Amino acid sequence: MSSITTSKSHAIGLSSHERRGPAVVAGDTPCGPRKHVDVIEKPIGDLLGEAVALHRPTAEQKAIALTIELGPNLPVVSVDADRILLVVSNLLGNALALTPPGGRIRVAACCGYDALVVAVSDTGPGMTAATKARVFERFFRGSSAYPGCGLGLAIARRIVEQHGGRIWIETELDRGTTVAFTLPLEERETDYNREPRGPPHR
Repeated sequence: MSSITTSKSHAIGLSSHERRGPAVVAGDTPCGPRKHVDVIEKPIGDLLGEAVALHRPTAEQKAIALTIELGPNLPVVSVDADRILLVVSNLLGNALALTPPGGRIRVAACCGYDALVVAVSDTGPGMTAATKARVFERFFRGSSAYPGCGLGLAIARRIVEQHGGRIWIETELDRGTTVAFTLPLEERETDYNREPRGPPHR
């Protein structure tokens, strides 16, 4: 299966991690992140490793396999590290909320067309086309059973776009969803109408 088009499920809303821990970033508000971006250079593998480590105890409690897969020759990226950590942590928190015991969650990164591609995939229930069309709306929740107030993906999109990237979802009912986003590799305008290569195949 393609790691983007047929990968696994993602929840909608504000993850529990977004209400505590690294989600509480100085200057962020309940309505969205601060406008100023504090850019530093940091290996993307380190950022993803931090996010996975924060969520591994929850994954172990739910008997969920949480893995990380990094492509070759990943670059150091110029990002606001706290806020990209917040994005990945939100995606992981959402995935953990809906993935059933015994399921799988994977965090992957690789180089695409002029951009780094990061994806969080899981084996949750997936979502309908109607839900997918609204997942980035503020305060939208795809399920009343989901813990949160529907801000997680809206904030994630804003942070990614402030970095010059884009974020999207691909999903399939009963098979799951992948949430992927890009971070530009160079300080120049990038054509994001061209679909980047996804993370490596399973």
